[in-house]
Amino acid sequence: PNHCLFMSKDNYDSRQLDLGFVRKNGSSVNGYGRIAKINFATDFIIIVDVIDRASNNIVPLTIPIKGLRAIDENGNIKDLTVPVEQDTVWIKLQQTTGANNPALAQQIIATPNPATNAVTLFSGDLEIEQVEAINTLGQTLYSIHPKAENPVRLDIGNWQKGLYTLRINTKQGMTEKRLLVK
Repeated sequence: PNHCLFMSKDNYDSRQLDLGFVRKNGSSVNGYGRIAKINFATDFIIIVDVIDRASNNIVPLTIPIKGLRAIDENGNIKDLTVPVEQDTVWIKLQQTTGANNPALAQQIIATPNPATNAVTLFSGDLEIEQVEAINTLGQTLYSIHPKAENPVRLDIGNWQKGLYTLRINTKQGMTEKRLLVK
């Protein structure tokens, strides 16, 4: 059976992932051999800064592995000096097609961004009919139909930290804005 080790510390701001591995079956081992294998599944999300890479459709992302330590039976921490391989994930960028209208995106301003408690959408002469907030898993977490409000205020105080796509529908078409919630 698989066992999960949950860590309560939030390392979101330090952009770090801490992992801990232990044997749980109680059998003794001699210290040689593998105790864990890490597989990054398709639900592991990597956000890469791809600004100024419009001409390059393949982006390398090197995953460094640092700070490996072991703890012996007496609780002493030992730094591992074994050479650790770094792996590179190659991310292929593809333009998505759809009804997203870049001209509308220039007319709508989402501020502040990043935001913590609220974000305001200024749309000028455009009438916003619907706003949806979509998380990085593609789930629609929030949807409103403002009643001819301009500007439109979104209360985001109870949203989880992370990156969201605001899908904004107007009478003139649909556009998307990215919003970072801290």
